[in-house]
Amino acid sequence: MLEADDITATYKGAWWQNAMPYLHGFAKNLNIYEACVPDRMHHIDLGLFKYQLEFTQDILKAVGGTELQKKFDDRLRQIPRFPGLKLLHKLGHLNVLTVSDYCNIMKIAFFVLDEIFEGNEITCKELCELYAKFSKIYIMSRKEMYTEGDLKIFEVNKVHKVTLEIINTLKIINYSQQLLIGALISKRSSLHCPLLTAIFRSYTVGVPAIRKYGALNGLLTETYETLYKSYVKIPYRLSNRKDVMRQLVNAVKHKELTSSAKKVIHCKAKKFGKVLWKLTLDNIDQKIKSLKKSENPLHSNFIEGLSQLISTLDTFLDTSSQESESDEFYIKIYDSVHLENRHILRTTGEFQGKEWFSNIVVTPAEDQEQYNLDEGAWYGKVLLLFKFFRGFFKEPYELALVRWFDIIMEEPELYGYPQLYYTKKYNTIPISSINQEVHIVPRFGKVNRYLLNKYMF
Repeated sequence: MLEADDITATYKGAWWQNAMPYLHGFAKNLNIYEACVPDRMHHIDLGLFKYQLEFTQDILKAVGGTELQKKFDDRLRQIPRFPGLKLLHKLGHLNVLTVSDYCNIMKIAFFVLDEIFEGNEITCKELCELYAKFSKIYIMSRKEMYTEGDLKIFEVNKVHKVTLEIINTLKIINYSQQLLIGALISKRSSLHCPLLTAIFRSYTVGVPAIRKYGALNGLLTETYETLYKSYVKIPYRLSNRKDVMRQLVNAVKHKELTSSAKKVIHCKAKKFGKVLWKLTLDNIDQKIKSLKKSENPLHSNFIEGLSQLISTLDTFLDTSSQESESDEFYIKIYDSVHLENRHILRTTGEFQGKEWFSNIVVTPAEDQEQYNLDEGAWYGKVLLLFKFFRGFFKEPYELALVRWFDIIMEEPELYGYPQLYYTKKYNTIPISSINQEVHIVPRFGKVNRYLLNKYMF
């Protein structure tokens, strides 16, 4: 049976023979010391962050014992769903964590630690600052293209400043850990973070290499392991093991031809999911009453959306001047919609054990300023996804009923994350006006306080 290793070896052999004439000239001008770059996957994902997470678990155990660790795991389980985000819990019972697992925890650890305990030598504020600063420098290290201005910031100011801030935070935490759990760490080793300092130095030294060869991220282990998985391992497993090479080539061609790498700002609906209800406008109130009396009531977001449907449709359509009332008006409400960019908007009270009502971002028209905007965008939660039919000879409107979030003006940001609250403002908007889905996380122990997770990668 032809194995993936055989395919890779054959490919490498053929490539090497064809590439030798070009490589001979290239090698003369290659400085191996410039070309050697830090490997982010092993250096940061499996190095610094792994240490940071284990360190956090030790602090939680020292401050509140296993009960605080259980609280941490319980909060992990309550984080809202988001496309591509794998939610983990019971970290202490997992024998093996992959790079992907660490990256998923990296995206949400800050929200879990937010005010998880009070007092003591180590404060939640110090822990949260550590994770926020780490996310900032980590996102910077993942960039695939840099301008000259970016490199100057990367080389001189921003990375250096953020790195020193993290080191200073680790100084405080390491010293506090000695006081609390009596770790046998010398004072000298507790006053600096060698791994983080090495990362900073390797990236600043690597700036000349970036200028000469391009972004370092294209040369990392993560890149080649991902390419191997996407273009060899998965297509091979999907094949029937007959004429494997031809099947692999066809699979790769299909993947490239249907690539979703092109950034689409506004996406139209491609297809809708399961139909929940078909209603005329006159029957909406009756449907709300029946849902409230049901022995197995639906999620409250559905009832809330239905109760706002008529008023928001009036605003959207301006029925008094543009559309005349007709018995032919009706709506179909769906549980999901698939967009052209392969993303899925969902409105479901039960998706693998948790609710999933998509949070979205919309860029408003220039003349609409009724909400406070974060970088020119509105954030909202989708309550209903539906088509509005206006007769047999007109195309239906494809719409979403959205309840908006707004910026808390007294404290717009918390550790660099925009802080939001849930308003009583509703609108029906075209699905095509939605920019993308965003991850909005409720603050634990707070009423109507949310944080926008802007460090998704």
